[in-house]
Formats: sequence, structure tokens, C-alpha cells
Amino acid sequence: MSRLVALTSPVTARVSLIARLAFALRVRQERRHLVQLDDHLLKDLGLSRDEVQAEAGRKLWDTPKR
Repeated sequence: MSRLVALTSPVTARVSLIARLAFALRVRQERRHLVQLDDHLLKDLGLSRDEVQAEAGRKLWDTPKR
């Protein structure tokens, strides 16, 4: 049984890494979409242009906790 666990653990870690990367890429895409919105749409969302620019400037790995 321990051999089976040892064989699957790297796969699980790899899947987790891929999932985190996919999540980070989705967040980056959402940030890019926010930048493209007009100011009146941002106001409807309760966001200012400065807040959106700050969010868009965050690093790829700087994602919200799930």
C-alpha cells in the first residue's frame, strides 16, 4: 500500500501545480478584462480606475486565496 501512495504522490503534486497555474492564468485574464472596462462599468462594479490599475499590476503568482 505504501508503494502505491509513493507512486501517486508526485502525480498529485503535479496536478496541484497545474491547477494553481491554471487558476493564476484565469486571474490574470480577469485582471486584463477589468482594465478594458469603461469607467461607468467599473463604477457599477464599485471599483475605481486606480483600484483596477493596482490589481492589474499584481504579479502572476499574487492571486487571491480560494
